[in-house]
Amino acid sequence: MFYDWLTYFWPQLQNPWIVQYGVFNLPWLFVLLQPLRLLGPYGSVIALEFMAVLVIIKLGKMLRLSLIHLLMVIFSPPVLWNLFMGQIDGIMLMAYLLSSYFAVGFMLSKPQSNLGAGVYAIYKQPFSLLVIVFLLGTAWAIWGWPFSITGKEAMGPLFQFNVNKWNWSYWPLGIIAIPMLFAKDKRYRMFVSPFLFPYAAVQSLIAPLLAVATLPIWVFLPVWCMMWARWFYMMNYL
Repeated sequence: MFYDWLTYFWPQLQNPWIVQYGVFNLPWLFVLLQPLRLLGPYGSVIALEFMAVLVIIKLGKMLRLSLIHLLMVIFSPPVLWNLFMGQIDGIMLMAYLLSSYFAVGFMLSKPQSNLGAGVYAIYKQPFSLLVIVFLLGTAWAIWGWPFSITGKEAMGPLFQFNVNKWNWSYWPLGIIAIPMLFAKDKRYRMFVSPFLFPYAAVQSLIAPLLAVATLPIWVFLPVWCMMWARWFYMMNYL
């Protein structure tokens, strides 16, 4: 339990000025999360995942989900796997709740989860591009990021795009949905983000599931069931 947090994110949090092996996220994220160090390795991840659930609930209320739909989202493979592995996708959904200038920063940290929030923020507030320039420029100057990323070779098998069962993306078909990033309706932007990348893990599909949860139960329930079936297949239970 909490494998990703204890193996990758907690070491990065402990030594934020050196990009740790297997960490691909914008280094500034772990500077922002420094207060979590006070809680230790397990207290920090529990606090982070608790906040992630609160973000998901807030988004659910914003989308006017019924209680049953919201509970189905929480008890779904993307959310439960995010909690179990100690991943950061849940907390990255804050991008959909924040102003443009903060949204683009979160987008740089995990675009598979919140690209729709960041792109729309730039579209609505072009000055937020200055934040991107600042974050990328300082990340390169301080950490040499993204060129300082190590561990890419370990990810190699994951990028067998259409064969690897851990990949939930539909690359390259997903790129036809790029115009949805500029939709006024937040649900379209939430839905499309993970599918615009060659690789998307199951925890990156929280936002698409929230978007689908706004549909009638006779549409949402089959999608929810299919996600569980796909997860069982991913875990070699089917």
